[in-house]
Amino acid sequence: MFGGLLALTAYHLQPAWIEAWRTWTTGLPIAGAPFIVIGLSPFAMWSWNRISQRWPRIFVIPNLLLTGGILWLVLDRTRLLWIDQVRLILGDTIVGFDLALIAIALPLAMWPWRKGSRRWPQAWSAVRAVALGIVLWAIAERARPLWEADWGRLFADPPTYAPLVIGLLPPLLWLRAQARRRWPMPVAFATVMAISAGLFWLTGQFFPRATYAPRLAVAALPWVM
Repeated sequence: MFGGLLALTAYHLQPAWIEAWRTWTTGLPIAGAPFIVIGLSPFAMWSWNRISQRWPRIFVIPNLLLTGGILWLVLDRTRLLWIDQVRLILGDTIVGFDLALIAIALPLAMWPWRKGSRRWPQAWSAVRAVALGIVLWAIAERARPLWEADWGRLFADPPTYAPLVIGLLPPLLWLRAQARRRWPMPVAFATVMAISAGLFWLTGQFFPRATYAPRLAVAALPWVM
């Protein structure tokens, strides 16, 4: 009954939404039957939900594929809004693989990832740290034209290995967290030393004419704290 009411309402309001329907369903099997889809959608959603609850193990994969299909549809229809930014960051080679199609398999790939995370939390935290480091390194490296000019103005002797440092941060922070549980005082001492050395270097970069005295004073702040 609700589906019939929706289809009747859609029929009378057809000029308001038909262009959006054509835009979003072009190339899909349902493109030519909008009223049938609208009329059957409440019953289809209710029955799919009931069947999924009845046999959750069987319907895990279909649900993940359905989610991936919805993601693909959204990304494919909004391609003009994001393709230029993605091409700027990732380059033409990676964008040539059609990232919208990758979205179909993304939920399916996340499912074993979550299962592994629940089963082996300690090992998976290390995997996540390494994966995050790789992603950050890749983004920083691809976005180099966006930040390299400002980077050169900010530092007196700008290092070219900044993306590598950014990529190493998540694994290093994970190692620090693991080591801190076993050796809290040595790790705290090493952390303060690293921060102090970083402040000493940054002060020399920001103020090239500064003598060693003010740079050492800034570097001593972590020890004072």
